[in-house]
Amino acid sequence: MQAQMIQTYHELMGRLAELPAAIEQAQIELTAARLDLDRDERAVKDIEIATRGEGKNDEERKADKIAKLKTDTVYGRWAQAADKGRREVAILADHVDSLTRQFAAVGYAAKLHAAMLAYLAGPG
Repeated sequence: MQAQMIQTYHELMGRLAELPAAIEQAQIELTAARLDLDRDERAVKDIEIATRGEGKNDEERKADKIAKLKTDTVYGRWAQAADKGRREVAILADHVDSLTRQFAAVGYAAKLHAAMLAYLAGPG
């Protein structure tokens, strides 16, 4: 039983030691993905602003603008990049959140383990 307690202690301390670095790395990746997404969304917005629709009224101009944007390959690439970026940001945000929750859970498990060791080491 003592060997198992020591092994559990080492596992918990190992996880507590490695999780902060993993969280930091995931946050760095998330920040980079957010910056890339910002760039992509700005490019999409700039193309949308620069594209003018033609027609007699607002509805016709809007429909013409949409048709032009659908056939614009540059716009399509930027729009795809923005979509991909949004997915990546969501996944990375979930990953950071998961690692943060894991760190809290391991910390709680370490407290429980320490309390159990103190109980077992106590008198009688």
